[in-house]
Amino acid sequence: INGWDTELFLPDAFFNLTKLVNLTLTNCGLDRLPDLFYQTNQLVRLDLSNNLLTSLPQSLRRLSNLALLDISHNVGLTS
Repeated sequence: INGWDTELFLPDAFFNLTKLVNLTLTNCGLDRLPDLFYQTNQLVRLDLSNNLLTSLPQSLRRLSNLALLDISHNVGLTS
C-alpha cells in the first residue's frame, strides 16, 4: 500500500481469540511478536515461517497444547 507504513503488527485484541487452534502467519514481513501468546492457550499449530523475526516472545513457552511451531526461514533468528 503506497504511502502507508506497511510494517505488519498484531494488535493486542488479536490475542483475545482464546479458542484459536491453528494460526498461519507466513510471509507476512513480521519482525517481532508481542509477548501475549499465553492468552491463546488452545493453540496447537503456529506457523511463523518466512518472516523477519529476530527473537521469539517468552510467552510461547506457556503454550502447553502447542504441537507444531514452524519458525523456519526467519534469517534473523539464531539459536
